[in-house]
Amino acid sequence: MGYIPPVTYPYCKILAFSPLFWAVLATVLPPQIAWADSASDADAAISKGIEMRRQGKNEEALELFQNAYRLAPSPRAKTQIALAEQAIGRWADAERDLADAMSQASDPWIARQRTVLTEAMGVIRRHLGALTVKGEPAGAIVELDGDPVGTIPLPERHVTAGEVVVTVRAQGFVSVTRKVTVTPGELAAEVFRLKHIESDSAGGGLAMPRASTETPASSGPAVQLNAQAPNDQPAPPPGADGRLRLAGWITGAAAGLSLAAGTTFLLLSQSKFHSFDNDCGQDDVTGAVVSGNTKVSSSECQNRFDAWHTDRTVGVIGLIAGGALAAASTVLFFKAQNSSASAYTHAMAACAPTGATGLLCSIRF
Repeated sequence: MGYIPPVTYPYCKILAFSPLFWAVLATVLPPQIAWADSASDADAAISKGIEMRRQGKNEEALELFQNAYRLAPSPRAKTQIALAEQAIGRWADAERDLADAMSQASDPWIARQRTVLTEAMGVIRRHLGALTVKGEPAGAIVELDGDPVGTIPLPERHVTAGEVVVTVRAQGFVSVTRKVTVTPGELAAEVFRLKHIESDSAGGGLAMPRASTETPASSGPAVQLNAQAPNDQPAPPPGADGRLRLAGWITGAAAGLSLAAGTTFLLLSQSKFHSFDNDCGQDDVTGAVVSGNTKVSSSECQNRFDAWHTDRTVGVIGLIAGGALAAASTVLFFKAQNSSASAYTHAMAACAPTGATGLLCSIRF
């Protein structure tokens, strides 16, 4: 076999620094490498967007999430877009994007977050109503708050509850604009009948009167939407709501201690009262404490009376303070629940008397 000369290092070095070499290499590399770079950039954009949300900069965070989705479309990125839209009050967009993300049931991230995202969808839908637009002519363009959304007849569409400006326009007809009030969880049905321009010499441009049964907000019956109970959505680590929740736990713990101490002192006072009542008495005329037993002096009776009175007073104060703290804890948890964007554990404390000196309290999670 003939001699084979070794590959010399200088040729490898020249190829490594040659632009032509890298250009040719790029054409033969698998596309997964380019995708990995895009996915990495998308993950970085999502991380930065979450940090912006922690700072309350939801508009900036939304732009980062949208950029991440353009780099590497994924259910996770679409979910972050929806939650940012929710934070800035774009409820209809948030519902659409979150539903799109949750439809990817096979995605591992969506599967892990399914319960939390379902609760987030319930919160979003509490801020939505529904609107339909019918009338004449068919095919007329329908705009909601200045944005074209379809044509007549417009099927049921979820919109942010509140006042919605509806405009209907068509070629050769006088355009009509109307303000419609949409109630959360209900359906508003509007009917528009445009007039031909030729027949509207006065240039009024008003819609035909609606039926007498139609209310200013809706011409159809109220229909309850499929909404879920409000819960906090997944969000960055707790801020103000987290502090409220922490204060609620601390106040609740203090309430429990106060109630336990109050109950204990009342039980002790009851025992001391029985001891006092057995060995001592009280003068019916003067009210002074007197000895009922030759083995117990008047001063000892007075001491027992004072000890009973002190324990009873401390016990009553403990129960009152515990009840007030329990109420404060409930209020703090309620405020924390309403201020959140994700689902957090909440609790409610309740107390009820069980007898002359007893009190039963419970905390429901």
